[in-house]
Amino acid sequence: MNDEKIIIENEIRMFVEEILSREGTTMPFDSLFRETAMQYPKINHEELGLPGVYHKTEDPMIFVPDDGVLEMDYLESVLPDDERIFRQSAINSEHETGHITNAKKDKIFEYWLNGIIKLKKLVYPYVITNHDYKQDFIDYCVEGIPMRINLIIYDDKKIEELLNTLKKKDYTKEEFTGRDHVRFNHCLIFAKKPYACEVVEKLAELFATIENVTLDIRRALFKSLCRMIKYHLKDDDKKRELITMMIKSMPYKTYEGLSYDEIQEAEKENLQNGIAIRDDIINQKEDIINHKDDVIDEKEKENLRLRKLLRENNISF
Repeated sequence: MNDEKIIIENEIRMFVEEILSREGTTMPFDSLFRETAMQYPKINHEELGLPGVYHKTEDPMIFVPDDGVLEMDYLESVLPDDERIFRQSAINSEHETGHITNAKKDKIFEYWLNGIIKLKKLVYPYVITNHDYKQDFIDYCVEGIPMRINLIIYDDKKIEELLNTLKKKDYTKEEFTGRDHVRFNHCLIFAKKPYACEVVEKLAELFATIENVTLDIRRALFKSLCRMIKYHLKDDDKKRELITMMIKSMPYKTYEGLSYDEIQEAEKENLQNGIAIRDDIINQKEDIINHKDDVIDEKEKENLRLRKLLRENNISF
């Protein structure tokens, strides 16, 4: 083994240990679900089988008097498809692994009710789940107000179909597109234990063989897979084996941009961009409120002036 190869092997080993030592979220599904919807809104809408035609992504923040500010998993406006949606509407899609509790239903009710108030249009609540309810909806009632929660179920059979589609794409060496990226992420998000461990291993093996894929997608897949490998697998040696295999399948220039510091910087930049956008939205709303206040003040001044004129001229009604 030459010196250059030894150096690369040592770098890979250190990189794997760095990845395994990173602090991770205990529930990585929600963040990956939101990331997928934000990055590929139209494709994600179509792959989930949501009704209507995707129009635009909406601000998911709502203000609830008793609970303060709440954030939906994802909120989008849709145009009519003349099949299930017949007017401009909105869809609140929530990710839920496992059983939907009554507490979650209450929160979805708040999303639904306040979403209608905020957007001034119909809002359809959808929950995408891996729990098989044997039905397409749940009817729920809060304080006498009925609400229907629509269900999209990703069971093991659905995950297996997606895996087979991705494997076929890899076998024929077709371009791995944004749609394939969405399918890949849906497998990671909705596969449930114990099947999820097998799914993660299959996707890691698939990652190591895909060729016709952009650098950005490859890096995104790598980061998502590492999160799920760490979450689902218990055997540290197996984790090391899979992550090492994935790294070795990439050209050096691909994985050198995946160091902890670079990822932190990228995430910090994304966060700052998100905060800037949100601040702009808040400022726009404050401008609107201030303008309305100015209008009200002017009207009150005008009312006082008119009342004075009426009194001075002894005019009454």
